[in-house]
Amino acid sequence: SFAHCRQIKDLAIPEGVIKIGEGAFMNCHALEKLHLPSTLKYIDVGAFQGCMNLKEVTFAGTTKQWIAVNDLDGSLLQFEPIKCSDN
Repeated sequence: SFAHCRQIKDLAIPEGVIKIGEGAFMNCHALEKLHLPSTLKYIDVGAFQGCMNLKEVTFAGTTKQWIAVNDLDGSLLQFEPIKCSDN
């Protein structure tokens, strides 16, 4: 877990990752950009809670694939529309 990490500004989750666990990046206040892999299926509760400086979220998959990602607490909904590979 990288919760409370103060150094991460630009985070790229690698391809092959299927799930981001509960509280994994909670309160990473410096985080501004997040790049998610097309293989992602689940974002657990509180994974990005408190990432108040997060301004840009991109997803390597298509919009249809993004819709199928289960964002359990809706923490990334505030960044809709997420930039996907097809838009």
